[in-house]
Amino acid sequence: MPSTEPIEEQAMDKYSSTTFWHLAESHAKAVSTVRTLRQMADRGDQEVCAELHDAQTEEGIVRSAIIHWKPGSAIEAQTKFLYMAHFIASARISLDRQEMATMMNSIVHLR
Repeated sequence: MPSTEPIEEQAMDKYSSTTFWHLAESHAKAVSTVRTLRQMADRGDQEVCAELHDAQTEEGIVRSAIIHWKPGSAIEAQTKFLYMAHFIASARISLDRQEMATMMNSIVHLR
């Protein structure tokens, strides 16, 4: 049964004590899975719909974990922002206002 918890809470529960590299690897795998399943669905494979939904949910959870992740140094902050910039450009999406504010707030402690 799918969780009814908000994605942000699921992300914090699942990825609260992990490194950025683990988050980035998990996110890249989730993005790859979504792309593969979307291609299969586009070719008419109706059996992948549930898997695609689950994969999209997982991608959202990991993306939320990255957005909320607080880097420990300026280098980690730059890495986080570069990763997200690359993802946003390659996926041709944008962050909403709240996600952008959360990204910026995640580095405010580094001032």
